[in-house]
Amino acid sequence: MFLCTYNINRNSSKTLKDRCKPLEEYCWFIDRVNELKAVMGLDKAVSKAIDEMPDSFIIAPLIKPEKAKVFMMLRTEYDQKAHDKALYDDGKAEGLTQGIAQGKAEIALLMLQNKEDPVRIRKCTGLSAEQIAKLMKGSGHSE
Repeated sequence: MFLCTYNINRNSSKTLKDRCKPLEEYCWFIDRVNELKAVMGLDKAVSKAIDEMPDSFIIAPLIKPEKAKVFMMLRTEYDQKAHDKALYDDGKAEGLTQGIAQGKAEIALLMLQNKEDPVRIRKCTGLSAEQIAKLMKGSGHSE
């Protein structure tokens, strides 16, 4: 399966928006919410953007009567972005921790190859005696 996604906003995908008037109008709406949100918060921004939406928009009859539902959808979307960022940050921290552990193990292996004393390796890398013993066993070095 092949999936293609587009990040559509005011400054991108002009050809696509020219071919789809409702998409162009939705982009206007989201851009307006984002502009207003910077000065008045999300709740008021959504309400004001809906109120400012021209009646001539194809999407107006779908959005204006459903103000509460539109608000909840946008709130969920914004919350989803915060959730996604938190997941990203957690993953980044976990990856950093794993990278540091891997680096310590690689340094310990190099030190073992250079016949360094396991006590010195512990002091230099912060690895436990058990971790160093496991590396020694896995790399074919004897204690």
